[in-house]
Order: sequence, then C-alpha cells, then structure tokens
Amino acid sequence: FFFVFFGALLLAAFVRRLLSLTFKKMGDEPAFKCEYAKSSRASCRKCQGNIEKGAFRLAKMVQSPHFDGLQPNWYHFDCFFQFVHGASGVHQFEGFDTVRPADQKSLKDHLAGGSSAAASSSSVPLQIEYAKSSRSACRLCQQTIMQGELRMGPVVSEGMYNSPQWHHRKCFLKSIPTFGLVLANLKLQDFDGHKSISKADSDDVAAAFDEARAAAGLPALAKGGAAAAAA
Repeated sequence: FFFVFFGALLLAAFVRRLLSLTFKKMGDEPAFKCEYAKSSRASCRKCQGNIEKGAFRLAKMVQSPHFDGLQPNWYHFDCFFQFVHGASGVHQFEGFDTVRPADQKSLKDHLAGGSSAAASSSSVPLQIEYAKSSRSACRLCQQTIMQGELRMGPVVSEGMYNSPQWHHRKCFLKSIPTFGLVLANLKLQDFDGHKSISKADSDDVAAAFDEARAAAGLPALAKGGAAAAAA
C-alpha cells in the first residue's frame, strides 16, 4: 500500500509539473528576442543580408518545424521595424535586461514611435524585381508573370518565411487600397530591390504612381521625393 500511495504522489507531482510547463510554453514565453549576434552566420529574414557578429539584432519567435518549441527568426534592428508587427513593449523581448542602456533606449523609442530613424513612407514591406522564372502568377488577375517581366507587391510573413505577393505593375496599382498603403507619398524607393530596376522602368513606375495620385485627387509627389525614388 505504501508503494502505491508513494507512486500516486509522484505521478500527481509529475502531472502538475507537466501542466505548468505546458501553460508556460503556450502563454508566457516572450514573443520576441533581442541580443548581440554571437557570430556572422545568421541572415536577416527581411533583407537576407548577414547580421554581423556583435550587431544588436531582434527576433520574432516562431514555431519550429523541427521540435516542439519556438525558435528565433532574426532581423537587423531597422529591418525588424519595417517588417515585423505586433511588438508593443519591451516586456515582450527576451534578453532586454541584458543589453546596453543605449540599445535599450533605442528599442524603447522605436516601440513608442518616437525614433527619428529613417523609415519607409509605407508601413508595409514592399518588393520589386524582374521575374526570375515564369512560375509566379499575379495575385490580382491570376495570369502568369513571365520571366524577365517587372513584378511588384507587398511581402507578408507566413510562419518562418517571408512571401512576396507578386503583381503585374498595373495590377499592383489597382490593389493599392487593399494593402493599407498611403498613396499620397508612395514612391519607388519604398520597394526593396528598386536599385536593380532599369531607369526606363523606374520612370514608368514613378509616372504610374503620379497618375494614380492625380486620379485620386491627390497632389503630385514633391520633385525631391521623385528624384530620390529613382536614385
């Protein structure tokens, strides 16, 4: 009887511990992480560039496909705020108390919207490029985007991956209201990859944005902004 009773107590303790860990995992783990890069092996999930060793980097914690737990998707500091949504306070960031005061302040300022850091006129990450193949279809008209054709669209986070929602250039213009973009100051430099676009296509896209603004009764973009967009 003693051994049965003792075994029941051990089993009950084990179940309580298991439930405690489960609920902690489900609700208490930080959604984000901040730290200094331990090496230069990690790549930024937005720009795909290397994050140099020692750089202050931020991560969104996502479900791992390899084990039952969360793993970090790392970003450069600025790339994080251009792409990741949902961060509202430093309490959400694992490791905040371990970073330097200057970096703590920078993170607080960005989260509060008080930073003067350069930012896109769009809160939605955007990308533009020439199609590398003919496998993608336009999200609006569902027609194939041919290899070498200019394609553009917003980039959305789908689990661990960033997925561009490709459009033909004219279809993109028709879809602007659905992306939450601000047409009044939308410009080519808001798009990752704009520097690889030919001058002729850059001018065409800039002109198309101006035509869309005119059709909506909005003022034309200042010449300085247009020049910067083509740079």
